[in-house]
Amino acid sequence: GAVVAGRLVGEKAFFAAYGALQEQVWKPVNPLLGEQERTRWTEHGEKRQREVLDQLYKQFRPVEPEFIHLADARYVTGNGRVPAQAGMLWRGRLSEVGGFSVGTVA
Repeated sequence: GAVVAGRLVGEKAFFAAYGALQEQVWKPVNPLLGEQERTRWTEHGEKRQREVLDQLYKQFRPVEPEFIHLADARYVTGNGRVPAQAGMLWRGRLSEVGGFSVGTVA
């Protein structure tokens, strides 16, 4: 297993940030494709939020989260150090998480 440290974000914010990263990747090659990718992933996050709210409010069924989303995430090395460089977006399946801590890794 690995230890991942990061800032917890919602699914909608995660996909908006992911779309922005996709735009940065594709924009130098094809600006239109970059914009389309940003829009596609942002809309995906918004759609997921609508689906969750629909299930919660209209069907009165609790929504069991499947994934955890982190921004500015970093893998903690074996010596316990957190890399200083900029973090990444990270998405993990909750059923695969063995434990967690809340707070700041120093």
